[in-house]
Amino acid sequence: MIALPQPSRSKWAMVADLTPLIDVLFMLIIFMVLTANSAQIALDAVFPNTEETTLSAPESDAPLTVVVRSQGPFYQIDGQSPTDWEAAKQTLLSRHSQEPDRPVVLVVEPDSESQKLLDVLAFLQANNIASAQIIAEVR
Repeated sequence: MIALPQPSRSKWAMVADLTPLIDVLFMLIIFMVLTANSAQIALDAVFPNTEETTLSAPESDAPLTVVVRSQGPFYQIDGQSPTDWEAAKQTLLSRHSQEPDRPVVLVVEPDSESQKLLDVLAFLQANNIASAQIIAEVR
């Protein structure tokens, strides 16, 4: 009679299933990666000394005030209200040419159009009027 070998267990049948262990290890790795301190991005900034940033007193007691209003007349220059932008430019130029060292303060009302503010800023830049401060009124 021919003897057939009995089916033996394979050598892998005795090894425990490692799938749950690998799943837990991957979850732990993901948890550690997500909770680890990430490298913080830092920008190099050079801040001036406090002596350099102190505000100086204005040269004159009354600055040249330009108000951009929300309703017409839209511009007011030193208490005068020109009828349109061309008249406002002429008034601003004449006032600035009389006292070129006088600082310019630009006051913007809350509901005024931003285009009118940009027009004034572009005009000041085109005429090399650099000492301008902007004050925005908040409601």
